[in-house]
Amino acid sequence: MIGLRRTLQRRLADVGVKLSDLVDVTRRDIALARLLTGVGSLKALALDLGYSDQAHFTRSFKRWTGSAPTAYGKFNSDPEQRGANSGD
Repeated sequence: MIGLRRTLQRRLADVGVKLSDLVDVTRRDIALARLLTGVGSLKALALDLGYSDQAHFTRSFKRWTGSAPTAYGKFNSDPEQRGANSGD
């Protein structure tokens, strides 16, 4: 498995892409989608995404979005607030 990972890293590097960047973007997209649905706990989400704990996930989420995942989930679960901020 390690050989496959390294092969993938080399092939991606040939086209100017880092595997770690792809993993990061994929984790972000999955996290945002899961927070919109409100399914499950933050701890479960962090573990599902491969983080060792919720704190590590929270730091990454803040880097991606500038806010905590709890704030993002609450904002997006409130239809009135969502509409007020979208210009509707």
